[in-house]
Amino acid sequence: MIDAGERKVLLAISILAVIWIIFVIPFITSSPSFVSLSPIYAYFIFNLGFILLSVVIFGTIMATFRDKFSYRNAIMDGLASWFSYSFVLDNWSPPYFIDIHGNQVIQSVGTGVNASVDAMLTYVVNYLFPSFQGITVPLINISWLYIAVYLIIPFLTVIIAAMVLTRGQFFRWVGHGGEKNARKM
Repeated sequence: MIDAGERKVLLAISILAVIWIIFVIPFITSSPSFVSLSPIYAYFIFNLGFILLSVVIFGTIMATFRDKFSYRNAIMDGLASWFSYSFVLDNWSPPYFIDIHGNQVIQSVGTGVNASVDAMLTYVVNYLFPSFQGITVPLINISWLYIAVYLIIPFLTVIIAAMVLTRGQFFRWVGHGGEKNARKM
């Protein structure tokens, strides 16, 4: 059960998130300084309110149902929920930031595209593996950058979210043969 003090903190976080979404985002997204930010900063600044709401809504619900509520569990569950949604579902929602050859498709900087998850992931992958854009997979002629952004990272995100949300039970389940041995655990 959530006590009165914890409810006040969750309410304060919710109010901050709503203020950020309603009053801050409309002004910063039209600012030239926001458009010139790196995609990593733009992503987190734009999504701060939504991340906080995910922590309060999904994190609190999941932490409460799993065991006794704690801020640590609520934050972990909320962040895992947010990033699994953002890095998978939002990433796969059109329009895509890059095409199958790794070229940027959306050129307009005034659209807030620099705050999109696939723009941020493209930026990170290009920074860590600069040759991915120019290298294609033989036979299918698709760039490694496209595969990393739209396939590998979402797959890894689902595994990490499953690990966090199940507090490691996911790996014990996989290590024991999955479904057929789940009853023995």
